[in-house]
Amino acid sequence: MKISRSSIFFILISIVFFSCKNDKGDPDTKGYPAEVGQIILTKCSVAGCHNNASYTAAAGLNLSTWDKMFEGGTGSACVIPYRSDFSTLCYFVNTYSDMGTMIAPTMPIGKPALSREEVTTLYDWINAGAKNSNGIVKFSDDVNRKKIYVADQGCKVVTVLDEATLLPMRYITVETGNATPHMVKVSPDKQYWYIISIGGSSIKKYRTSDDTYVGEVNISNGNYNTFVITADSKRAYVVDFSNVGRIMEVDLENMVWLNSPGWSTSDWSNIHGSCLSPDGLSLYVTSQGQNRIFKIPLGDIANYNEIVLNTSFSSVLSGITDPHEIVFSPDGSKYFVSCTASDEIRIFDAATDAFITTIPVGDYPVEFSFSTSQPYLFVTCMEDQTNLTAPTAGKKGVVSVINYNTNTFVQHIDGGFYQPHGICVDENNGLIYVVSRNQETNGPAPHHTTFCGGRNGYLTFINLSTLQKTGKRVELSVDAYSVSIKN
Repeated sequence: MKISRSSIFFILISIVFFSCKNDKGDPDTKGYPAEVGQIILTKCSVAGCHNNASYTAAAGLNLSTWDKMFEGGTGSACVIPYRSDFSTLCYFVNTYSDMGTMIAPTMPIGKPALSREEVTTLYDWINAGAKNSNGIVKFSDDVNRKKIYVADQGCKVVTVLDEATLLPMRYITVETGNATPHMVKVSPDKQYWYIISIGGSSIKKYRTSDDTYVGEVNISNGNYNTFVITADSKRAYVVDFSNVGRIMEVDLENMVWLNSPGWSTSDWSNIHGSCLSPDGLSLYVTSQGQNRIFKIPLGDIANYNEIVLNTSFSSVLSGITDPHEIVFSPDGSKYFVSCTASDEIRIFDAATDAFITTIPVGDYPVEFSFSTSQPYLFVTCMEDQTNLTAPTAGKKGVVSVINYNTNTFVQHIDGGFYQPHGICVDENNGLIYVVSRNQETNGPAPHHTTFCGGRNGYLTFINLSTLQKTGKRVELSVDAYSVSIKN
């Protein structure tokens, strides 16, 4: 039997047509909504660019499917649900100055730029959650998802990263006006995260299950730098870093300010770091810019005690120790104070507040994080340039490692940081998260600028077992500063 040419043509067309259909008979848009898939699959995920065959040479970004898109590229995620202003996909396809950030080279390379209507379609899709063809928002499927939270001072946001992929999954705007988000912290029960700000007037509360805003407590305007949450997650003590410092007590269950207008005394000048004693009865705060810390009994505030860090000098002198942060050891037997002026960690007995020893570390030690699987205390030394390994260009700062059982120095970690500040050990992932501020022009050039200007910081990952950098680095927003985890 002969088959006519017209029949052959019809068969071929039918094969092509039906191969581009899914089981429901609709065009196969690889998980994208139809109008979005029409743009991405015909103009972005094409030969020589972001398809399966070529993506490794295109910044590692594969756009061949909706799922692949959310694996991100070599630098970070390219699409952030609900935030076109933080989605680099938008930066590279936008050629319209009134529509936000534009970055060269314009995509698709070597082809006509997307029309305003096409760019608007992508923006609207992302701002509505960047849903797939079934209406699902990425990362919304698990209320118990393990997450990393980073406070970015410059753009007034908190970056939420997925612990499994180490990629940004949400950006949450937490401040407006002149206030600058300074510390983010997950509550001990892992149900909520809280944020305070320099120049702010409240402590804000968000759910960790879906990162939605719960509420805030107005505690009057102040320069809020640190806060500590009680072990039962019911109360917080917020420290105002002002010339005459204040401490605010907040009921986190009922969202009530308990001690208006706050505890204060002229002694508490520029108080900064804070932690609770293991029994929860005393609050310790550091007096940055002086040579002392304070031990404050919560049941008798007026009878606070001054603890002089270096007894060879007056307690009120600046430039001697200048304590930044304070933490208790996992067993509660001693506490550690980072001294930014003397580049050392001072250790004290928790029961008697007696001085034990001093451990020299890198330049300008600031934040701490403990490992419980290994006897290590990790300290970010933000301005260190003397303990870097060659090549040193584009680097500033190390993480110093202390054995908290033996009170001895272990080593410096040069992880390619630039002004490292926030740090957090993740035992679940076997990693140490280090946040670099990257606020100087000698630091690594950011992948892109943002709508709020400034230089993006980044998150570096250190292997907890080897104490070596993993080679992975994720770009965040401007002036990344503080980090906390839900795991």
